[in-house]
Amino acid sequence: MKQLAGKTALVTGGASGIGLAISRALVNEGMNVVIADIQRDALDSALDQFNERASLMTLELDVANAAAWQQAVEKIEARFGNIHLLINNAGVVVSGAVQRRLSMIGTG
Repeated sequence: MKQLAGKTALVTGGASGIGLAISRALVNEGMNVVIADIQRDALDSALDQFNERASLMTLELDVANAAAWQQAVEKIEARFGNIHLLINNAGVVVSGAVQRRLSMIGTG
């Protein structure tokens, strides 16, 4: 896709870290950007970091929930039309001792 301006991107895990940086870059390219994240407070904080909000939408989304995806797509299409780019950046962070984690999944 050579022309990004006016197109719509959905960035999951977009309220912080790499997802937020990607969202900023896409807004700077003139895209409509939907920042999706599971944490409402993180979405609110992310939105505060943008001056231009007309091309932005925040959306609380649990990417593990299929029904939530369908609702998200309907909301996005109602506002911006087609979704042209999906950045599936959402992930799960697990921390703790490696040995403990391995024993929890039955390999240690």
